[in-house]
Order: sequence, then C-alpha cells, then structure tokens
Amino acid sequence: MDDVSGNDQVAADNPRRKKRYHRHALRQIQEFEALLQECLHPGEKQGLRLRKRLCLETRQVKFWIPNRRTPYYSSSW
Repeated sequence: MDDVSGNDQVAADNPRRKKRYHRHALRQIQEFEALLQECLHPGEKQGLRLRKRLCLETRQVKFWIPNRRTPYYSSSW
C-alpha cells in the first residue's frame, strides 16, 4: 500500500506549468498602437471589436492596453 495521500498524488500527477510568453504578431501590435493613437481610453465596445478582429482573448486586450498606455503618461511629465 502507498503512503502517498490523495492530495499529494494529484499534485504529483499534475505539476504546475509555467505559462508560455505570448508575443503578439506585428499586425496585432500595429492595430493596438493605432487604437491608442486614436483614444488612450478605448471603451468596452472598441476593445471587443479589436479582440474579434485580431482573434485574441478578452484578457489579452484587457491587459495589453493599460500596459502599453503607461509610457504615454510618463513621457507627458
């Protein structure tokens, strides 16, 4: 009989995998940049249209825009 508890066995069978870094394609980056040139704070509808057009997940658009917007604020000081 094994001395491994049920929780330990699950952890051994399913080790956590590190998420792979995802680099966007040049076309996707250009679309993001064009959107930010037009408006620094795009609305939900604009984000949804961009997500569908670029075939991205909502989280990717949701996090990319604020991260990319940061340099605009620091350069304006």
